[in-house]
Amino acid sequence: MAARGGPGGPARPARRSAAPKNVHLEPGAHRPPVRHGDPAAAGAGLGGLGGRAAPGVLRRPRGPDRAGRLPPPAVQQRPAAPVRRRRGDAEVSATAGGQRPLKDLFQRLIDLSVDAYYNPYKTFVWPEELPRGRYWMSPELLSVHGTPWMEELPEERLHVLAQWEIVNFLSLSAHGIRELLLHVLQCIHTPGFEDTSEYFHHFIGEENEHMWFFAQFCRRYGGKIYPTKRLKFDRFEDPGLRNFLAFGQILIFEEIGDFYNRSMERDGRLPAIIQQINHVHHEDESRHMAMGRLILKHMHEDLRSSVPEESLRALEASLRGYMQVVIEAFYNPAVYADAGLAEPYQLRRDLLAHPARARFHARAVERIQGFLLDTGIFKEPVYASEERAV
Repeated sequence: MAARGGPGGPARPARRSAAPKNVHLEPGAHRPPVRHGDPAAAGAGLGGLGGRAAPGVLRRPRGPDRAGRLPPPAVQQRPAAPVRRRRGDAEVSATAGGQRPLKDLFQRLIDLSVDAYYNPYKTFVWPEELPRGRYWMSPELLSVHGTPWMEELPEERLHVLAQWEIVNFLSLSAHGIRELLLHVLQCIHTPGFEDTSEYFHHFIGEENEHMWFFAQFCRRYGGKIYPTKRLKFDRFEDPGLRNFLAFGQILIFEEIGDFYNRSMERDGRLPAIIQQINHVHHEDESRHMAMGRLILKHMHEDLRSSVPEESLRALEASLRGYMQVVIEAFYNPAVYADAGLAEPYQLRRDLLAHPARARFHARAVERIQGFLLDTGIFKEPVYASEERAV
């Protein structure tokens, strides 16, 4: 630990002279091939307007738009401008709770999902490899940002760290989706979810596709998916409490991930495929988060009139703990080891204790934490921002 300066220390962070044989300092080593059938058929959906799209370019759906215009050839499509979707309508619906019947709001989300449908198995064109000498994750999102390590590490090492941190982020996303799907599948077409089950079909399909393209990126360019621990939070006997906890966790997970998506979807410093993955996911998640807020708000209103205050506070404690777990999962010692940084477990502890990281955490959870506070689900913030502290 003495070789690497701690937060505020003058020493330059030490680099490993040699990595263990089972550690690859560059993502992509030994990555498995991923087959997609006949390459010549991949561009068929373009209707002959451009053949196969260039690597990293997101193809638009076939057929004319509402104005009768055909989609542009793939070579004319700008890398950071994938399929356009009407995000705003879903967000408006999320704020209209009390003004329209819940069933009508979910029908609006269904209509938006149908209107925005795309086939991810034909949409993404995966480059053979990604450039190493650049960031794969926005530097402002790196777990070392704002700390002495960000200033003292050579930029080449920061590039490697960013490459592994995006693999970690998408690995976390894939694992999180698996967990949320398990619960939604248990709820669909069961008593109490009559108004939401139809939309659950769209939600399940979209989340399954998200998990697929996250895993594709990790396997292709990282050679692996980082494992995660399956955590068990408080088990409530009352099914209403269990469902509330599960949907609260789903919403927290999605909103924190969306903070990263929104930051990277238009960051021109990143490879186009990374911008596009974040953009597409953000567009879909706008509907999912609208759904989550509607469900959680209505569940909380029902629970307030049916369970004691101590049960509500127990739910709050569980959700607060889950929020911390999600945030701290971005500080992965395995990432630091793969990036060639010394003492990865101590580095994780030092970064989590740094004041700059606490400020970042408050920004990352600002939207979801504000919602939980405004609805009374949280009484106090988990990560206090300077604005709320005043």
